[in-house]
Amino acid sequence: MTALNIYINGTVQGVGFRPFVYRLAKEMELNGYVRNTPKGVEIHIEGEASPELFLNRLRTEAPPNARIDKIETTNSEGDGLKDFIIFTTQEGEATVFAPPDLFICNDCLEELFNPDDRRYRYPFINCTNCGPRYTIIERLPYDRPKTAMGDFKMCSVCEGEYTAPENRRFHAEPNACPECGPQVSFIEDGINSGDLAIERAVKSIREGKIVAVKGLGGFHIVCDPFNQQTVRRLRNMKNRERKPFALMARSVEAVNEIAYFNDAEREMLISPSRPVVVLNKKIDIDNVCPGINTYGIMLPYTPIHALIMERVPVIIATSANFRDSPILRDEKEGLPELSDCILTHNRGIVMRCDDSVLKIVNGKRIFLRRGRGFVPEPVEINHKCLFKVLSLGGELKNTITILKDGYLITSQYLGDMEDLRNRRYLEEVIEHFSTLYSFSPDIISCDLHPDFTTTGMADRWGKHAVKVQHHIAHIYAVLAEYGLSPEEPFLGVAFDGTGYGEDGNIWGGEFFIGGSGRIKRLLHLKYVPQQGGDLSVKEPWRMALSYLIPAIGGVKNIGLLGAVEDKKVKYAMDAIAKKINSPMTSSMGRLFDAVSAITGIAPVRIDYEAEPAMRLESTASDDNRDSYQFDIKEDEIDMKRMIAEIVNEIENKEDVSVISGKFHNTIAVLIATVAANAKDRFGITRIILSGGVFLNAVLLKACMCVLNESGMDVYVPERFSPGDEAISLGQAYYTALKLGRG
Repeated sequence: MTALNIYINGTVQGVGFRPFVYRLAKEMELNGYVRNTPKGVEIHIEGEASPELFLNRLRTEAPPNARIDKIETTNSEGDGLKDFIIFTTQEGEATVFAPPDLFICNDCLEELFNPDDRRYRYPFINCTNCGPRYTIIERLPYDRPKTAMGDFKMCSVCEGEYTAPENRRFHAEPNACPECGPQVSFIEDGINSGDLAIERAVKSIREGKIVAVKGLGGFHIVCDPFNQQTVRRLRNMKNRERKPFALMARSVEAVNEIAYFNDAEREMLISPSRPVVVLNKKIDIDNVCPGINTYGIMLPYTPIHALIMERVPVIIATSANFRDSPILRDEKEGLPELSDCILTHNRGIVMRCDDSVLKIVNGKRIFLRRGRGFVPEPVEINHKCLFKVLSLGGELKNTITILKDGYLITSQYLGDMEDLRNRRYLEEVIEHFSTLYSFSPDIISCDLHPDFTTTGMADRWGKHAVKVQHHIAHIYAVLAEYGLSPEEPFLGVAFDGTGYGEDGNIWGGEFFIGGSGRIKRLLHLKYVPQQGGDLSVKEPWRMALSYLIPAIGGVKNIGLLGAVEDKKVKYAMDAIAKKINSPMTSSMGRLFDAVSAITGIAPVRIDYEAEPAMRLESTASDDNRDSYQFDIKEDEIDMKRMIAEIVNEIENKEDVSVISGKFHNTIAVLIATVAANAKDRFGITRIILSGGVFLNAVLLKACMCVLNESGMDVYVPERFSPGDEAISLGQAYYTALKLGRG
């Protein structure tokens, strides 16, 4: 008789793994046990069946949402066990991974709308294969008492399902029904009622009201996108003049009525993570996504959403938050200021987590925001680091990352740290990760910028702090994601809006070469004044001045400049000449702002980050591959010839879509030119593209096209965002490598 102890590490709790092991062992007539432990899942088997076959089936037949990272086995003495059982969870220091939240599966969806099912129209239906996970877990290992469901005692029928191996809800921790589980309620004019709560919410939407709806990781603000009076009220409530609103559609067929999508985008829409997917508009719903040619659309992912969407085909479903602050998870956090009425429930949200937003570019998944459905999936590193590292990220679009036992775990999007509410959110997530993963850092990692909130936090922590330059962190985030060794030669392209440079200037248009464990700056956009500092980000016409003056010897009344007061332009030009409040920048993001302003596409004052670039992207034609001129001299890239050509084309009435298309092509040609030079000089064939500028689908597609044609191996982030959300990941990986080298 064979006896074997098996230890499995990975995402193996909360995904139906123990029931799967139980059924497999029973089928193979093996005795023993399975149990959750703080380090994963422990299995003991004994019997006549082949252990190799059992192990192979563990790997190949595991539940679809499980992720096996490591299997360790040891031979064991047989205990003469006569059955296979699920043991009580073992306590201790956790190294297992929390699973992401999952959408309502098709089996539960069918039951939800089946009048003969006991969970008919029950808004919290779930099973082993679906439902809340990360947002309800208080601590690991994953068991019901350690979740927001701990206060709900299962009725005898649910208990019977929970303990029946053949049942789909066998050991489904959030299992519940109308008799024993959470309940919804509807709040309007201060009156809280559970009667017909969802029906009243739907009626309110149809009447043009704005409804707050409690989901998995927080509330949505929901309304009818076709009711213009309502949409205008929502914009006033949220203080969002033009920023796009996300949509939720009943089905793929409903999406098809308003947007175009290909097979890859369709697969992402219906995937278990149910993200918001950016799609090209088929029709323009006025004031939902003004000034750009895309919508962000998701399908229903909770039973509550499914019940609402049964009655309405499309709704606005935007995050319930005050401008630039975290998503709200409790009706007492200010929801009445953002809505007319509230659809809520009494299952707590342990960890707030916003919807993930992504787009598909050349078949690759590009995150604009990484959250629900993907967090907190870990990254294993092939590098030994004995220290536990906490990386605090940067200042904008921030996340944290922890490094423990060879794994990097990155949080959900946390927002901009200049807002006190987001700083509290960051502290909330640090505390949660500390509890969830039994984590206490040995080393803190942060940005190089001395004035960042997170840098100050690192300095006050009382631990050794490793400070990583912003754009180097961008590159190392991609190295970490793909498991690439920094010992092998590579070219790193880091294009974004702002990052504190090693020379004290503002970086953002950088080329790096790496190899032998080192990285150094190779080239950068020629420095220009960023007049007004951060004000130039909000008023992109200021960057137009900085690029026009060296390109044409002065300023012309073209594009956006025609809408700006003459005295403002004069003051800004004087400040540039006298070098007053005009720090020098190499930012590619600011170049996009300048071109958007020169062509007249940008607004005089932006409503949201990257609005000028997004408008430029939306305008670009993709039917030619023409480009403009630029110069590379020593370590600088000078774009003034391109600016002069653009001005000339504007004066000759060239279509703005042609100019925008050629501009995007120019940046792709620039990258390809530098890559070809690096290949000739240094034998480099690996190229990494990172930074928020690469959220631009037109640019990224053009880059991938020309680089692939030249035979380069191109790496773009797919599991994490190219933007600043990945800074903490890059910091942690850089720090692990640095500590490993001593």
